[in-house]
Amino acid sequence: MLVLRIKLPMPLGLPCLPFFFPVLVALYYIWGPGEGYFHSDCTDNLIWAEVSIESGSVFDPEFRYAGMLPFSAAFWIVPLVRIFGYGMTAHNIGMSIFALLFIASVVFFCRSAKMTWGWSSLAAFASGAAMLASDRRRATIAGHTH
Repeated sequence: MLVLRIKLPMPLGLPCLPFFFPVLVALYYIWGPGEGYFHSDCTDNLIWAEVSIESGSVFDPEFRYAGMLPFSAAFWIVPLVRIFGYGMTAHNIGMSIFALLFIASVVFFCRSAKMTWGWSSLAAFASGAAMLASDRRRATIAGHTH
């Protein structure tokens, strides 16, 4: 009898549950109470995107950048501001993308270090929980990126 075995890239079930917790908490915060904590630190993504749209370039030649970050939100905030305008929808979608990329990068790092899915998921949980533990840290992952 021929048995086909398909190896899933991520096992479904208990080992992946800790991975989903920080993702769901981050998305809840971004789309819920996070809007009440929107302040000047959160607006820089939108302001930079608006200026980039006006200049016609993702990286305005008039600006002096301190450094190019690997998770720079400029790559997706600029198109979002073009589509949704300067406001909370563009900001919330951009922060959701960042939160998902942040947690996924922890899993990618752990899997690259040959950790099991269970340990990788637990590391994502610990990193996400640490980033969402206080107002200042929540602003980093769910309210403000560069």
